[in-house]
Amino acid sequence: MNKIARVVQKFSLSEQPKEFHFWLRQSESARIEALEQIVRDHHRGQSDHELRLQRVCSITQRS
Repeated sequence: MNKIARVVQKFSLSEQPKEFHFWLRQSESARIEALEQIVRDHHRGQSDHELRLQRVCSITQRS
């Protein structure tokens, strides 16, 4: 069985790839829609259920 190597790239803020700057300029709703489209494309044909991102809530600080 072949293993896939984990690759991590770190960039300083001044050296971010072009895609990073593109997504920074997009609205939050456009970014979420793009993620939902990726999920739909990934799951296409695997299920008859409505596909969407799972909603997750976490408490980061209690007042």
